[in-house]
Amino acid sequence: MSRNISSVVATIFHHRSGINFHKPTNTKVVSDFFSTRAVLHGNTIARLDHETGDLYFDLCGHNTPTTRDRLRAIGEKYGISVSVMGGKAYYWRAGFPVPMPDKGEIRVHRNLNLVPA
Repeated sequence: MSRNISSVVATIFHHRSGINFHKPTNTKVVSDFFSTRAVLHGNTIARLDHETGDLYFDLCGHNTPTTRDRLRAIGEKYGISVSVMGGKAYYWRAGFPVPMPDKGEIRVHRNLNLVPA
């Protein structure tokens, strides 16, 4: 069920449209003129800046399977892999794992305005 929700969230996020999910999840995608955000439990875990095209991920202090799964699904839409090794979350840049901080946004991709929707 979680992977299905993650897939739907990623598709909506990729198309930069906002929707609020109801049952059975607590994930929503919010889009406005400035950005598209994936929100899990009230925390923004992914943000796409519409002006720069930069994509940001944030574990928000919750390195959980659900958070990583939502980020993994969103990342796949943009060619970004998210994985876990030894309980630590990583995203992959140029074939190498980059650790994700537990809190704080990290830019995982620059200028996604060049990536076709």
